[in-house]
This record gives sequence, structure tokens and C-alpha cells, in this order.
Amino acid sequence: MSQSPDEVDLTTAIIARLREQCPGLVSVSEAMMTEAIDDFNEDVPCAQVYLAEDGAAGEPAIGGRRQMIGQVYGVWLVAKLGDDYRTHRKALRDALFGWQPEVSGDAMAYQSGKVDKIVGPYTFWIEFWSINTWYRSSDRAVTI
Repeated sequence: MSQSPDEVDLTTAIIARLREQCPGLVSVSEAMMTEAIDDFNEDVPCAQVYLAEDGAAGEPAIGGRRQMIGQVYGVWLVAKLGDDYRTHRKALRDALFGWQPEVSGDAMAYQSGKVDKIVGPYTFWIEFWSINTWYRSSDRAVTI
């Protein structure tokens, strides 16, 4: 998925970060679900990322060309119960906590996590990460 310079969705950047920092994960991709499912066909352990929500985190800057927005990303971790799941959960947290995807932006902050479902030998863990980023308008016209 290509990202426009004016788009603020960090999903692909988070996926790249997890692929780089969590070599124990068989796959890291964009989520195809927002809830745990019974019929999971991916190889495990795996992580799936999605933009869960975003909203204004401040007023538009002077001139109205940019505004700080707060975003929350969901990250599914599916792994075997026990130490396997705990090891991958720690690696995921180590990769994202304090990570600064843009030099001029804020750092990733842990928000919450929980076991959403246990299916057979697998744990479906969901955790949420928040970050403030700048949205910049693609409208380059100047009004005088």
C-alpha cells in the first residue's frame, strides 16, 4: 500500500517496523479483522495492524494548512498459549514503545491490551498504541 505524503496513516510504517524488529513473527500484515475469529488460517505467530481511530488533538495551525491529530492503532498478535505468546508480546512492545516514526513527530505510546480470545492452542491478543502526528493539507493554494 503506497502512502501519499499528505496522508497520515502509519499502518505500513508500523508493519515495516514489526517485520524488522520482530524476526520471530512468521508474518506481519494489515489486519483483515477487527475482532478475533474462530476460523483463523494464518501461520502463527503473526501480527496484524490497523488504524483503529483518529481525531483532532488540537486546533489547526495558523493558516489552516496543518493540524495535530491523535491516532490509535490496533495490533493483533496471534501466538501459541504460554511462553510463546508472552515472548512475542514482549518483542512487539519493545519494537513499538517509544518508537518515533517521523523525526518531527511524537513517539508511539502504549495504550492498552487484552486477551480477546483463546481458540484451541492459540491466544488472540489485541493491543492499542497511540501517537500524535501532523496532518498537512494537500491544498497548496495561497489565499491573499
